[in-house]
Amino acid sequence: MIKVDISTAFIIYLCLTLGLVLFAWIFFEYRFKVKRVNPQIKRTCRCPICAFVYIYDVEEEYSRCPRCGSINENKKIKQENE
Repeated sequence: MIKVDISTAFIIYLCLTLGLVLFAWIFFEYRFKVKRVNPQIKRTCRCPICAFVYIYDVEEEYSRCPRCGSINENKKIKQENE
């Protein structure tokens, strides 16, 4: 039988547990990546009433704000990094 001190056994147990948590975290992070929406500039609209920025689905001249329900004219908005 291998003789192990209690502090060494605790450190081994702690390292194995943390290693398992790290592996599970990395596994689920890569497996269930959230698909991020990359909006085009021409499809974003800022509501002049409530200042909510949203993406409209239809290429029409007017769209309805999902937050306040007002009808807005679809205009291109500038991004900060341009």
